[in-house]
This record gives sequence, C-alpha cells and structure tokens, in this order.
Amino acid sequence: MAKRIFLIILFGLLSTLLISGSFLPTPVNAQETEVQFSFINCPNNIEYPPNRKIDCGRLIVPENRRNPNGNVVQLTVFIVRARSENPLPDPIVYLTGGPGGSISAYLRSFEYVFGAYALNRDMILMDQRGTGLSEPNLKCEEFGLADFEAYVGGYTLEEGAQHAADALVECLEFYRERGIDLNAYTSAENAADFADLRQALGIEQWNLYGVSYGTRLALTIMRDHPEGIRSVVLDSVVPPQARLYIETPLNGAAALDHFFDLCEADPICNTTYPDLERKFYELVDRLNAEPLQVEVRRRADGKYYTANLSGDVLVGVMFFNMYSTTALQYLPYMIQQAYDGFIGPLRQDFLPSFFAWDGIATVMHYSVNCNEEIAFDTFADIETASDTLDPRLQLFYDMDNYITYYICQNWNAPPPDPIEDDPVVSDIPTLILSGELDPVTPPRWGELAAATLSNAQVIVVPYAGHGVTFTSDCPRDLVRWFLNDPQQRLDTSCLREIEEPRFYVSEN
Repeated sequence: MAKRIFLIILFGLLSTLLISGSFLPTPVNAQETEVQFSFINCPNNIEYPPNRKIDCGRLIVPENRRNPNGNVVQLTVFIVRARSENPLPDPIVYLTGGPGGSISAYLRSFEYVFGAYALNRDMILMDQRGTGLSEPNLKCEEFGLADFEAYVGGYTLEEGAQHAADALVECLEFYRERGIDLNAYTSAENAADFADLRQALGIEQWNLYGVSYGTRLALTIMRDHPEGIRSVVLDSVVPPQARLYIETPLNGAAALDHFFDLCEADPICNTTYPDLERKFYELVDRLNAEPLQVEVRRRADGKYYTANLSGDVLVGVMFFNMYSTTALQYLPYMIQQAYDGFIGPLRQDFLPSFFAWDGIATVMHYSVNCNEEIAFDTFADIETASDTLDPRLQLFYDMDNYITYYICQNWNAPPPDPIEDDPVVSDIPTLILSGELDPVTPPRWGELAAATLSNAQVIVVPYAGHGVTFTSDCPRDLVRWFLNDPQQRLDTSCLREIEEPRFYVSEN
C-alpha cells in the first residue's frame, strides 16, 4: 500500500512547494485561533479553467483543535461559480484524493472533470491541510528524489525502500524542529476544516463529492459533522473498517487476474496477445534474473536517468497503470512488446508513472496513514496476507509496505481513536460508485461501506478502474441525476452501453 496506494494522479499533478520553501505555521494566542475566512485575490502561480468565474479565499483554523493555544494553518479555497445566473443554494464541495493530493495542481482541468456538475451549482474546492497552496505544505522533495534514486542508483529493491524511508524520516525531523504538530494532519482534523468552511461561508446545505482518499474524508465528515450535508457521492470508496494494508496486495492481485481474464475472453486480445498471463510472469522472472538498464525521464527536473528495470518494478508498473481505464487498454501491447524484447512502450509510456510523487504532500500522506491505518494492523499480519499471493507479486507489495511501517515507527503517533477503524453509520443519501477493475478500492469495499449507510445506492461501473467519474459519460450522468434528486432510485441503464475495453493492436 504504502506510497502509491491512494494516489489518483489522473492529470499529472504539478509540483508545488519545495521543502525549503514550505510555509510554516506560527504560534498564536488562543483568541487568534478562532476560525476566520476572508476572500483574497486568486493566486497567480496556477492555471485556471477558461471562461469560469472563480472567487478565492483563505480559511484560517487551528492546527490542532485539542490545543487551542497552538499553531494555525491557512487553507486556500476556490469557489467556481455556476454557469446559471440563478444557481441552486446547495453547492458541491469536492474532496480530493491522496492523501496529500492538491486540488489546485489540476484546477486547470476543471471543465473536463467537473464542468457537468457546475452548471447550476457552485463548486467549492479547497487545498486540504498540509497540501498544495495551503500553509504549511508538508511536501518532502527529498523523499521524491530518494524514491527515484532507489531505481537509478543500483540499489536492490530492499535497499531502495530503506533509502527512501530514511529520507522521509529526515523530513519529519525538519518539520518537528519548526514546531509543526505532525499528528494534527489527520482525516478528523481535515473533516473539521470542511465543517468550519461551510459555516464560515454561511451555507445551509451542501453536497459532498469525494474520490479515493476523498471518500474516506467524506465518510469522516458524515460521522463527525453530519449537519448541513444534503447528499454524498463516494467514488472509489475507502471505508475506515477496510483492512487497507492487508487487503491491498490481495486487491491488486485480484484485479490483475481479472485483467488477464478479460484479455483471454476478448477474441482480438486473445488472438493478438495469446498466453498473456504466462508471458507476463515469465517476463517478471526474466527481469528479476537480469534487470535491464533503461533510460527514464524524471518529471521533477525533466532529465533522463538510467534506472534498473526488474520484474518487481514491472509488477508495480502494472499495478499503478491499472488505476487508469485508458492505460489498461494498452497493457497487453506493452507486455507483448517487452516479452519480445522491445521495451520502448514500457520505458516511454508506462515506467514514468512509477515515479509519480510529484505534486503529493508526502508528509501529509503518511501522517494520515500512520495515525489512522498502521496502528490497527501489524507488519506480520500483512506479510501473512501477502503469502497467499503468487511469489512473483510479493516483493513489490512487501517493500512498499515496509516503507510505511518503518516511517510510522518514527512518527510517534498517539494511540488512534478506535472510531477510526469503525464503520460509519448514516442515513444521509449516498451514491457509491466502484470500478470493476479497480486494483486498490474494489467493488466489495463499496458494499462494505454501504452496509451501514441506510440510504445508499451502490453502482459498479463495468470495465472501469480507479476514479470512475473520470472515465466515461455514464457515471458522470449518474452523479448529475443523483444530485438533482438524491432520494430517487437511479436508472442505471446507461451502464449497459459502456463498451468493453478496446485493447490496442499495433498496425505494424
């Protein structure tokens, strides 16, 4: 799970603040920790969607609400106004994934992603605490570099994991020395920020829309601050009671099996790429025995480096690219080409996504996981679960989890509130969407969340990966119809019109 499990980098997240340039919170008096909101000039260092009226604001809240005399954090807010001159009074607030993802980093893609929802409702976006343009930004540029060096510096996978983990521990000390309370960057505090924002804006009711980690955050808001919530959309849901670190390797392996089954059942895919599953695992064995030296471009600086392409790295490349419904259609071609000795597609089109930390506030990412996930499982539990996998899949998942456990041992997080491991119980109208091929938040997690949500509708989108509302018109239409009348039972007939994957076949 560790570093890449929640990432939903669908539009190429932008790097924002280097650690040396991060804003740090300032100790203030108790009376100054009261929630404050003010409209501000919109930041000029990001791209905005064209032909949209946007108002920007700053929300100031306590860093740790249990310490009223402590620091404050400043959160950057974007209100994208509806196209209608008479918008409905209940706006939509979007909760981005990660944890640690920045909404401001891909605000430029607003129209493609959210335009259909912002016709007659305002849409509210906020860089969550510790991320993006909010202050402080808990980015760790050193970790991103170390994670990259792990693959270009001649390390084994185990050595590389330790190298990356050590770099992040140094970032923890950097922030601690500057007075930041790392245990205040949690879903509960995050949820309270959004509740404070609703009150500060004077909004009577709004609609929550979360994707990936944003669903965990939405569920936390439903649990802790249910007042003022008209409806909730959960896309690729992460219920708090799910055994995240134990189940992720199993989820990834199941999605991989399903992918191979789809190709085998598809006449064109099976004819063009016969015995694809066997070839994939033979390729993993071959690359583990003799890793290839390949040139790969690092997004952060645009330079090319020589990286070790092992079979374990290939497993990670497959897992991460299965998030994307579009990328999935090209995976058979990539596997066949690499199996035949042509690694160009793998190197150019798929391997770069494996180094995708740019734009993620890494310390915020691990703060959530160390405070809310790790304490409920042991590394031995996770290793036992991964023992059921094909041995060729194990090392990637075990090493990724090792990074998280090593980091969390240095976090000094207090014992978690048991509520962070409990199902959320609510009767708020909720739409739950899952992707059939999602390798990280499978459809059964949607059913798991719905078991205690008495007014929930659960929909599985065929052939979709992670983030189903970004994949086709049908799930977006379902969200629009639901928002118009959250009490209605949706007509899901459009799901039958979603075509099976058109696996890519080269013309050569």
